[in-house]
Amino acid sequence: MSGLRGGERRGRRSLAATTARQPDLMDRPRQSTQVVRALLHARAAAALSSDGGGGGTLLHGPPGCGKTMLARGLGPALGVPTTWLSVPGGGAAASEVAAAVRGARAAAPCVLVLDELQALAPARTLAGSADERRALQLADAVQALRQQGARVFVLGVCRAPHEVHPALRRAGRLHHQLAIHAPGKPITLTLTLTLTLTLTLTLTLTLTLTLTLTPSPSPSSSPSPSP
Repeated sequence: MSGLRGGERRGRRSLAATTARQPDLMDRPRQSTQVVRALLHARAAAALSSDGGGGGTLLHGPPGCGKTMLARGLGPALGVPTTWLSVPGGGAAASEVAAAVRGARAAAPCVLVLDELQALAPARTLAGSADERRALQLADAVQALRQQGARVFVLGVCRAPHEVHPALRRAGRLHHQLAIHAPGKPITLTLTLTLTLTLTLTLTLTLTLTLTLTPSPSPSSSPSPSP
């Protein structure tokens, strides 16, 4: 854990320097699933260590790139439980959000997954709407977990960062981001096989000739004439 934590610290310094030069993290090149898995596991292990103090990451990529698979495998790979908050359509009540955060804190060290974050906390909300209140509630909860040093790694999963409420993307919340590249299109190879079958029919006719040879009588064997 200590080695991973040291690597995580170096990674944070590098990220901070990069952010200063390039504020829009969405412009970062997308990486393969294997690379993202290694980075995600290292970051989560450092955050969940005895003195890690928690942390969070925003994992984003297009549909079908394996985001949910990575999120589901993170907890088991690290040997910690996972608390999952994912409500179809994003219509999670405040009580559901509070229960998920409370459950993650009680189960620490733990991974808290906020799936389909663009639906739970959409970027475009009306002032005072239920979506905005839920987004601010999530942002405050993530920040509180970190400030309290709870050993909870918060993993937000979404399609694209700009679709998530900016309150969740601020420093100290889910400002660390990992992008997965889109899966490549399958290559279909069509093999046309032309088979020419030549059938040669050989008809063999066998003609059997039976020859019956009748020998001619010799003179000595011919009967003598009668007197």
